[in-house]
Amino acid sequence: MSKKIATIIGATGKQGRAAINVFLQKPEYLVRGITRNADSSAARALKARGVEVVQADLNDEATLRVAFEGSHVIFGTTDFVPGFVQYGSERGRDIEAEQGRNVARAAQATPTLEHLIWSTLPSTSKISNGKYACPNFEGKEAANDFIRTLPDLLAKTTFVLVGWYDLNFNYPCYKPVWVEAANRYVVIGDYDPDATLVYIGDVEKNLGPFVKAIAEQPEKTKNGAIVFAYTDTIGFEELLKRWAKAKGKEAAYVSTSYEIMGVLYPEWTKLADMTRWMGDYKDTYWSYKEGEFLSYKDLGIAISDFVSMDESLKYLEIA
Repeated sequence: MSKKIATIIGATGKQGRAAINVFLQKPEYLVRGITRNADSSAARALKARGVEVVQADLNDEATLRVAFEGSHVIFGTTDFVPGFVQYGSERGRDIEAEQGRNVARAAQATPTLEHLIWSTLPSTSKISNGKYACPNFEGKEAANDFIRTLPDLLAKTTFVLVGWYDLNFNYPCYKPVWVEAANRYVVIGDYDPDATLVYIGDVEKNLGPFVKAIAEQPEKTKNGAIVFAYTDTIGFEELLKRWAKAKGKEAAYVSTSYEIMGVLYPEWTKLADMTRWMGDYKDTYWSYKEGEFLSYKDLGIAISDFVSMDESLKYLEIA
């Protein structure tokens, strides 16, 4: 009996590696990894593990159609940061939205496709009635909206909302800075220090159990179901202090104004919108209610399957 093909977008990134690790453990699948550079050291490492590495560009739908040929499962994700760094937040948002639509059109054109596992985020603008419009959320939501216009593809799709990465501490607007005179790390922000982070932590390790459960329970997870990939909820300042404690240090959150944030982090402060928004909805799951999404509990995932928050923070490296 011939094997099925699981195709993973962003194969050398953290989410992609999480999905690859899952499907490499499933003998019924051949694993295909899509990357922009099939000759990179990370791509060569995947080849050594038995992954078929294919070069394709999310900005070029034609290359995706070729890369998806014969696929039964596609794990899809887009990355806002490259476009943001090169072109700014608005253009970066639009680039990511079009990349998502390219993936959707190419997936729709793949006759063998059974399941699209789509890593995404919701619209902060819709949820907040226009108060916030966090660009790294809005581009993804534009792709979600497009998938929902394609009934055949929607029937095969799982939307996976991926929670707060530990690596977000590397963004300038969240980055702890060591202040020698204070003998502690400091984060300066204008957002609610108690803003609830729906937290996944080490995404490379903690997304895998979700991907595995989604793939194994298609009757529950397809048809546009929303899976919320998180392991904990925690306030921003509490997480900061917990990270510092894991490093044997102390940390403090220093509150400032929106205007000063704009001076300190001119473009990056737009990414801080996500924490301002989370502060407004700190008693909810990003405004979602229980029963509106599938959690790890709903999917039967044991909490012991995840890397704990303390372990994740202990090994987190902030550049």
